[in-house]
Amino acid sequence: MNTPLLRSLFIILCSSSFLMGCSKVGDLVSNTGEFVAKTGEIIGGKKKEQPPLKAPEMPKIETPKMPEVIKIQEAKAATAKVQIRTTKNLSQSRIQITVIQLKSGGKFLSSRLSDLVSDTEATLGSDFINKQSVSLKRGESKELNLEIDPSTKTLGAFASFKELNQTIWRTGVQLPKATNASYTVQINVDRKLISATKK
Repeated sequence: MNTPLLRSLFIILCSSSFLMGCSKVGDLVSNTGEFVAKTGEIIGGKKKEQPPLKAPEMPKIETPKMPEVIKIQEAKAATAKVQIRTTKNLSQSRIQITVIQLKSGGKFLSSRLSDLVSDTEATLGSDFINKQSVSLKRGESKELNLEIDPSTKTLGAFASFKELNQTIWRTGVQLPKATNASYTVQINVDRKLISATKK
């Protein structure tokens, strides 16, 4: 038997078997790698997708409420409706009645009729504000619409009687509020008497 020839054949067979074995080993390694990769995916889970970023919500800004407009009532001057009436019993055929706005009634009450008739403002001084006069016959009447000065506290009136004996020739009423008020004052002249009432 040719021993060298047998050795050559044995070597060739071994080499072929080795090459075939390496090929299978390579396939095994490749398959093992795929298995490990798939096993890692199963164990670790798939990579989660990150949610898209949202823009931060802007805080709601409340529109400030406008303050309510409070209407302030403007102060208006007080008014007085002065109703002057003479009776048929008047001691003279015609008489002059003077209505005066006063800051105070003190000087008016202490003054003489002749001084008031001749110069009302000078006689009353700082108490005087203004005056208005009317001349009436017996049984006649007249109405005056006055705007009362804010500093007026007293509305005085005097009648220019010719005879002062036993005569009440002056009168007056208090006006406590000289703004946003309306008064009605009645002045009556009868015989030798003048009187006033406020409504």
